[in-house]
Amino acid sequence: MSINNFQNEKLRTNWLFVYWMPYDNNLSRWGEPIIKMIEENISSDNVIVTIQAEYADSRGMKRYIIDENGITVTLIDNEYSASINTYKEYLEWVKNTFVYNKLAVIFLDHGGKLDEICLDEKPIHQFLKIDEIKNVFENILGKDSIDLLFLQVCTKGVMEALYEFKDIAKYTLSSQNELGAPNYYYPGLFSAFSEKIINSGFEVAELIVNNETDNMYNSYTLVNNKKMDGLYSLFSEFINQTNRLSINISNRPRYLNYYDELYWDIVSLLELFPNIESRNNLVNYIKNDLIVLYKISPFRQRTIESYSGLSISGVKDDKYNKLGLYKLLEPIRNYFE
Repeated sequence: MSINNFQNEKLRTNWLFVYWMPYDNNLSRWGEPIIKMIEENISSDNVIVTIQAEYADSRGMKRYIIDENGITVTLIDNEYSASINTYKEYLEWVKNTFVYNKLAVIFLDHGGKLDEICLDEKPIHQFLKIDEIKNVFENILGKDSIDLLFLQVCTKGVMEALYEFKDIAKYTLSSQNELGAPNYYYPGLFSAFSEKIINSGFEVAELIVNNETDNMYNSYTLVNNKKMDGLYSLFSEFINQTNRLSINISNRPRYLNYYDELYWDIVSLLELFPNIESRNNLVNYIKNDLIVLYKISPFRQRTIESYSGLSISGVKDDKYNKLGLYKLLEPIRNYFE
């Protein structure tokens, strides 16, 4: 099927998956195997996948459309996959090319620092920025437009990053820890669209998590973004109370390090504070309302079973004040200087 056929009539489907694969780095060799796994398992008009990928070469990018009829590839004369303008152009093309009822948006690649995802090594070593992605989503797709946002990058199960997407996506799937590559959930996920009706981003996230092989992840966390405003309120109440107390915390919370930045497990951190009502309300809310799915790989059960699935940043840097939750949590970070 020629790409020219798509320019005159929009493609229609129930579920559209929009992948961003800036593999201009050491992940480059996994790009084509991922695409093959997707192509071989779509046999229903209920789902279409589009992927824009960059590999470790100097031949631009490739844009794929994969449906039950096969795969179509278009060359894109652009080497800047970590430019927000490049991603914006891709989303504009998606909006002009497809009609869909449900939308899943996935970012593959390395994570970076707190506000970064998706490493493009050449011609400029650069990441996409979380706040810029959020603005593009809002401007092009609108609020509450994404049924599932999947940050398929390392250590983005961090509250300050996830909070940015609270008004954009219904659910966000991420990993508190590092992820493997290429991941192997694709056959189980995309073949499911031929077997049953899938109604929500929650169901898609369940398919991803339950079809992933144990060696490809440490843990997965799914959050209900409708609960993010409540989280902000509970953090505010907790911080106001702790500011009026004299607290001596000698222990340190469980932590992770990634890209030279520190992340604290949020529940183990909160449990170091005195047993007051606002702390207990916050912990219970995170465990029972915000997190709606949490799975640890059997390979890592013993080593990370004491982690909650979500982190907060342990880094003090004013450049992150642009993130809506980061500034609020400053008093908590101050306890652990």
